[in-house]
Amino acid sequence: MKSGRILLCLSIAGTLFTAGASEHAVLDSMKGRAEVQRAGSVTWKACGTGTKLYNNDMIRVGKQSTARVLMPDNSTVYIHPESQILVNLYRPEHRGRTSKHLTVFAGAIFFLVKSALPDALAGRDDSKVFTPTTVIATRGTSFEVGVTEESGTTNVRVLNGTVLVRNILKDASRFLSAGYHTTVKMNTDPIVPGALLDKHIKALKAWVPPPVIDHEMKEQVKKAGRDHRVITGKLKNRLVVAPLVNRSEYEGAWEVGRAMAAMLASQLEHEVRGLEVDVPDSTAGDPLELGERSGARFVVTGSVEKLQVSQEARISTAADSYEEYDVAGVEIFLRLIDVARGKQVLEDYFTTEESEKRRKENTWKAMAKMQFSMEDKAFSASLVGKAVDQVGQRSSAELVRYLRPLMESARARADSTVTGDKHRRESE
Repeated sequence: MKSGRILLCLSIAGTLFTAGASEHAVLDSMKGRAEVQRAGSVTWKACGTGTKLYNNDMIRVGKQSTARVLMPDNSTVYIHPESQILVNLYRPEHRGRTSKHLTVFAGAIFFLVKSALPDALAGRDDSKVFTPTTVIATRGTSFEVGVTEESGTTNVRVLNGTVLVRNILKDASRFLSAGYHTTVKMNTDPIVPGALLDKHIKALKAWVPPPVIDHEMKEQVKKAGRDHRVITGKLKNRLVVAPLVNRSEYEGAWEVGRAMAAMLASQLEHEVRGLEVDVPDSTAGDPLELGERSGARFVVTGSVEKLQVSQEARISTAADSYEEYDVAGVEIFLRLIDVARGKQVLEDYFTTEESEKRRKENTWKAMAKMQFSMEDKAFSASLVGKAVDQVGQRSSAELVRYLRPLMESARARADSTVTGDKHRRESE
């Protein structure tokens, strides 16, 4: 009978995040009555200007009342009468900034994000607004989120910038640009965006200071024109793979984000017929803007979440054998955006681990002499190289599964346009 084996890990990852007492938002102005419910409590207590809101605190404002909350990064949240909001603030240990999320249970908020973080710092979790049906991801923008308490129906209206609106239950996403609005119901995709109307702006000015709205509307005019060109302009059958942002703990000389993007681009160009693939010099916060600048129909963005080598010891339960192993772990996060339709069609993590008995070639010192490229035979034969190749194969296969039908649809539309033009010329 074979003896069982147990796994002894010699390197242990740290906790995911901390929520210290110093992380807080501030109720910096109000009109009428507001109450706060502290995390872990069931009691609502009246509050006033200067009240600090910590992680998992809730705030609600009464009838004919409004409030303004200042977030840790100086972003501003205006709260509509008869609204109830949950505040989440936390700081992941591997990042030096606070992530901020809001959940709107009832009523509405107007969220004004002062500026976008640089790509090297910004993360997927830095700023989101949740409702019973929807999650809205945002950077450097201003928008309104309203919730009907009985049905959970969510209305999103964007004045400036671009947000990603996703139905939580159906996992269907759509980009919403400056000057547009959409509605998300319990069992429906975000509806086709419609233009903001004067009545929407007038209603906003009833509870958000008009100068704030006027300023955002001026910015909206500029970006609305750009977004119109994105949707209606002539886009090529081109895919842009933006250099991935390195969020892993790796701090060596390898440009891991660009190298991973180049590897994906090579694989996708080989696998998808008729698709031109390019890796730009730098990434962009707004994928629609990146697609427009490149004239590309599709954009891939993402990040390298993990790139590490750890050591493990495997000991038999009878303690009669002991072996040491190197384990390479690689994880990337990818998004695929259909620029022409303004939709995100894929969002996923891809993870792999490779292990082998300890050898000096798997030390960071030894691997630093290699190039981060599958063309480098030493790298491709290394433990990290094998893990990188595996995660690349898995992620490109998933991207291909989405891209091939999209390309076929794009070619069909192009053929239809050409045929229509030919018929019109013949009739003339």
